[in-house]
Amino acid sequence: MTEAQKIPVLIVLSMISHAVSAQGCAGRTNIEKADYVFQYVLVSRPDTNNFEYSEREGTLLFVGKTTSLFVGQSFYTMEKKYIEAYRNGVLKEWLSSPELYSYMGARFTPEIYTDSHTGDITFINQPVADNRYEYKEPMFDFNWQLSAETDTIAGYSVQKATTRYGGRTWIAWFAPDITINRGPYKFGNLPGLIIKIYDSEQHYSFELMYSRKAKDDEYIDRSLSPTTPVTKEQYSKAILNNIALSAQLAKMQYDESIISLLSDDIRTHNNPIERE
Repeated sequence: MTEAQKIPVLIVLSMISHAVSAQGCAGRTNIEKADYVFQYVLVSRPDTNNFEYSEREGTLLFVGKTTSLFVGQSFYTMEKKYIEAYRNGVLKEWLSSPELYSYMGARFTPEIYTDSHTGDITFINQPVADNRYEYKEPMFDFNWQLSAETDTIAGYSVQKATTRYGGRTWIAWFAPDITINRGPYKFGNLPGLIIKIYDSEQHYSFELMYSRKAKDDEYIDRSLSPTTPVTKEQYSKAILNNIALSAQLAKMQYDESIISLLSDDIRTHNNPIERE
């Protein structure tokens, strides 16, 4: 693995170590038993100066009776493994094991919850410079325009719908035969499971890869690390401030070559999924 390839791992490890430090390795608490698990592949074009470059990453949607959780597969798994090694006193060995670098694709790090009782979407970021924020949005704010257009994707009969969200126009294909009104990221509230969704510029897309019933030990769970409730507008400003602070902290932890790679990584990931 090259130094450049290690950058995502360094970023994710920093986030997890902050979380573990903040919560005293208290781990996670179960909210509700998951009924189904859906894996989507996320394909993104993060660099506005080079749209030929793309990244692929697995994501997971856990759906229960009243709640759901959407996470990046690599980050979610890596966090659990990190905490397990920490508790078992083998963290140093795990950090030097080949397994660690199997999570090098971990880019999607938030936890996104929905709750049909409250009607809320809860977005929780991972720690940046020791700060972990959460904000809420209404679940039912997506103004979907249903189309009569239909297709077949991955063997599912799907119908088209469009909406405007986060400064982008989104095209969704949902399966009316699967009566689960959820989907990847924050998307949902359609009369069927979202099988595929992408923005009109093809900068971001999510497509269902597989689905299964949840195992007996799979839950919709939440980190016990404390969060600071903010509005979405406050969150956007805070993240920009914390990125600058994290850059200052990095200068005290890494040599110049790593700092240069971190700077390049930030510079080439300048196309967020939400632009407003």
